[in-house]
Amino acid sequence: MHGKRRVIETDNLKEYYLDGRCQTTFERDGVVLRLTVAATCDTYMIKKIPTIYNVTIDSAGTKSIVCKNSRKRVIPTITTDGEITITFNGNSYTLDAGTHRITNIVFTEGDNNITFSGAEGTKLSVEYREGAI
Repeated sequence: MHGKRRVIETDNLKEYYLDGRCQTTFERDGVVLRLTVAATCDTYMIKKIPTIYNVTIDSAGTKSIVCKNSRKRVIPTITTDGEITITFNGNSYTLDAGTHRITNIVFTEGDNNITFSGAEGTKLSVEYREGAI
């Protein structure tokens, strides 16, 4: 365990986990050997269950959603079964069918408005893991 990065789950943080590097020490007290484990963790607690929005583009050819996010800035993963155009913060991005991460689409704390345009019936999903302090 010493020096390894681990996912650390605790009983008092049921919805979150921590990601950190562990350190171990051993102390002998007579016949008893005491093991101490400490961890240096990243700043954010990460949600165990990812946030996922499943969207189907309607007959108007567009669909807008509001993605709520916690404190940690995240880049969502967008999966689509057809070509779509995404509008986010005044910028547009065109994606083919498949799974994509666009580094210019960064969700910040609070509401993040995102609009999808494409053929009627196109299905897509937006997935990310929120982080809290």
